Amino acid sequence: MNPGELESRLKDWVARGFLTPRQAEDIRRFEVARVRPSPAPVAGEVLGYIGGALSLAALFAIITQFWRELGTGGQIALAALVAAACLAGGWALSAGAAPQAKRLGCFLMFLGTAAFGFLSGLVTARLAVDPDVPPLVGSLGALLVGVALWRRHRTSLQLVGVAVPLAVLVVAFANLCLSSSQAVFVGFSYLVLGCLWSAAGELGRLAPRTAAWAVGCLMMLAAPQILAVDAWRSGGGYLVLGCVMSVALMAVALWRGRGAPLGFGAAGIVIFVPQALHSLFEDVIGVPIALLLAGVLLVAMSAVVVRVRSRLHMGGRGP
Repeated sequence: MNPGELESRLKDWVARGFLTPRQAEDIRRFEVARVRPSPAPVAGEVLGYIGGALSLAALFAIITQFWRELGTGGQIALAALVAAACLAGGWALSAGAAPQAKRLGCFLMFLGTAAFGFLSGLVTARLAVDPDVPPLVGSLGALLVGVALWRRHRTSLQLVGVAVPLAVLVVAFANLCLSSSQAVFVGFSYLVLGCLWSAAGELGRLAPRTAAWAVGCLMMLAAPQILAVDAWRSGGGYLVLGCVMSVALMAVALWRGRGAPLGFGAAGIVIFVPQALHSLFEDVIGVPIALLLAGVLLVAMSAVVVRVRSRLHMGGRGP
């Protein structure tokens, strides 16, 4: 139970007479003392993140300034060293009992997944002739490692470590295998994957559920934008599709009581509605003004509904 929820329940119980104010204060002090982390693990976690950031900065300097001078063998050796260090260190830390060590371990394994994908692409570039093959092999390698790590450690970061290589794999496959309509293939693929990803999260097949919803919503909202890029002159239909999907996400959020699709649905409305209006009506100013007034009215109605429901709820608690 988080501190905000605990505080709300304590106030409710005191108001109902289940607890005295002194008892509530004793419970509050006990819970705060129980969940307060010790300074040593927190300091260790902070030092780990600082060390990781310095290592990434050093690697970035090496790649941008001395990458060509390393040669193919040196490049592969450096990528293999980074991948092995991140994966081994992350696996060892995530096996510990301290939550700080687990978080740092998950972060290192996430970096190790990306490094392994980069390593796979480098090795393939050494062997392959077609320049579109290394991104496909690299993303596939990262996807396999990400799935293996997620099955062992089902955290949000590991789930993202599966989703990102999958998204890159779709693009790499389209570049390699399709000569035209690549954006259409990528857009519809993201749309289908986003729906399946969100459904799997809701059904408990993908965990954590909130992270699964977030990844699925991002894929679904990215799809209309990609489709509109491929058919820019006639992209209004795809933008309308984005508006419809955003409303559908908000409806599902209210139906299932989920926060992630509600937030992403609202963001989709903000992103797609102005673009769709410009694409369909161009310079007609009356449409956006009417939309603005409708939006303001809906916000006002929402505030009134929330206030009235709150008063009715408080009135129902009275004698």
